[in-house]
Amino acid sequence: LAVSIAAWLGSLPLMLWYFQLVSFSALVTNPVIVPLTFVIMSTALLALGCGIFSSFLAAVFNNANLALTQIMLAFIQAIAPLPGSFVILGLPERAPLEVVVFDFGGGGASAIRSGGKLTLLDCGNAWDFQNTIQPWMRGIGKLAPDTLILTHGDAEHIGGAASIAAANLQNQFIDSPLSDRSTFRQRLQNELAARSIPRSIHQAGDTIRISETYTIEILYPPASLLESRSDNKAIIARLASPSARILFLSDSGPAAWESLGPAPADIAVVGRHHSGILPEPGFLQKLGVRTVIATAAAFPQNEPIDENWAAALRDRGIELFRMDES
Repeated sequence: LAVSIAAWLGSLPLMLWYFQLVSFSALVTNPVIVPLTFVIMSTALLALGCGIFSSFLAAVFNNANLALTQIMLAFIQAIAPLPGSFVILGLPERAPLEVVVFDFGGGGASAIRSGGKLTLLDCGNAWDFQNTIQPWMRGIGKLAPDTLILTHGDAEHIGGAASIAAANLQNQFIDSPLSDRSTFRQRLQNELAARSIPRSIHQAGDTIRISETYTIEILYPPASLLESRSDNKAIIARLASPSARILFLSDSGPAAWESLGPAPADIAVVGRHHSGILPEPGFLQKLGVRTVIATAAAFPQNEPIDENWAAALRDRGIELFRMDES
C-alpha cells in the first residue's frame, strides 16, 4: 500500500501535465497490480530460464504469464469506468467562444467550445480521432463532444463517430435527412440504433442550440434535394456570435454554393469537394467573407491549394489561413 501511494504521488505531476487527469482508481488498483506485476515478471523470467532446456515448461510459464496479464488488464478495465475513478481537469476556456479547425488531408473536423459545451462538426477518421482529437478533448476536460454534427457520409470525416457512440455519454448526434451510399454511415446508424442513441435529423432552415449563448444554423441541404454524390449533399452550417459569423462549408461544391442563397459570413472554413474545385473569391466576397481557413495537403490529388485561387483571395483583401502552413 505504501509503495502504491508513493507511486501514485510520484506520477501525479506527470499525469496532470500530460493527460490533465487525476486517477483515484489507481489507489484501489495498485495494491492488487503491484504484487500481480511481480508474479507476471517472475513467470516471464521462469519462461526464459526453462526455455534453455524445456520448451514445454517455457510454454507453460508463457501461458501463465498471458493469463495473469489478461487478469490484470480486465481488473483495470473493470475499475476505470466506475463513477469517480478519475477526474479530467482540462484547460479552462480562454474566451466566450473558441473554434478549432483540424485538417487531416482527405478528412477533417471543426470544434466549437463555449459555455462548457463542445460541439464537433465531423470528427476525422478513426485513426485521426483517436490520435489527435481525443487527446485534444482530454486537454480541455472532455471525454467526448456534447454534440456531433455529421456533415456527410465520408469515413474520412466521420470515421471517429463509432468511438464516440461506444462511449455512451448521452451525446447528441445530428445528421442530415439525405441518405448516401456510405457503408460506414450505414454501420454507424445501425450502431446508434443498437445502443438506443437517437439521431437528430436537421435540414436547411433549422437552428441548433449548442450552448446557452450560441446557435448553429443549418443552411444546406434541403430535405428535397436529389443528388448522388455525398459531397454535394454535405451539411453547410453557420455559427453566429456578436463578434463574427463563421460559415462551415465542409466538402460542399458548386451545386451547393449556387443554391445557398444569402448567407453573410465573416469567416469561411473551406473543405475540399471531390472535384478539387474551390469557392470563387467573388462568391466569398459577395457573402462578406474577410477570412478563409482552407484545408490543404499534398495528398490526395484534390487537396493542394490552387495558388492562383490564393492570389485571387489576396487581391480581394481576403485573408487566407491555409492548413498546410497554419
